[in-house]
Amino acid sequence: PATLSSPASHPLTPRESIADAIYRIVNGLDSNDLDLFVSGWTEDAVFDINGIESKGLLALKENLFGSISKLDTTHFVTNMRISISEGGETADLTANALSQHFRRGEGMKGGKGWLAGVLYRVEVVKVAGVGEEWKVRDLKVVTLWAEGDVTVMG
Repeated sequence: PATLSSPASHPLTPRESIADAIYRIVNGLDSNDLDLFVSGWTEDAVFDINGIESKGLLALKENLFGSISKLDTTHFVTNMRISISEGGETADLTANALSQHFRRGEGMKGGKGWLAGVLYRVEVVKVAGVGEEWKVRDLKVVTLWAEGDVTVMG
């Protein structure tokens, strides 16, 4: 994935920075880039998919990255809505996503895949440091529909 320019030379707006936290996570999954994936989360982050939770960065690395990054995947995130708190330190985000999954090496073979339409509900926080960096503290994924072979997911 592309590396963003230095914040000092081309600063992102707060909304762009908030959206970028989600993009870092899904691009990290799709490109099997653990550093990029981790850069989008707080240390105490919670990931909930259809009521199944993983708590803390270590659990996210093992449960989420450990399973999804081993697949041929693409995650398309769209219809993003962002509400920044009055203090400017937290934000709520909702988005829709299409998540396509194939077993590793099977994506170009036209074989069985699993496609899911999901809703993201996200809590994002501004982190101290240089520039305007935001990270996901809580990500809830609700599957609205799916088609294909769910056994692809492991």
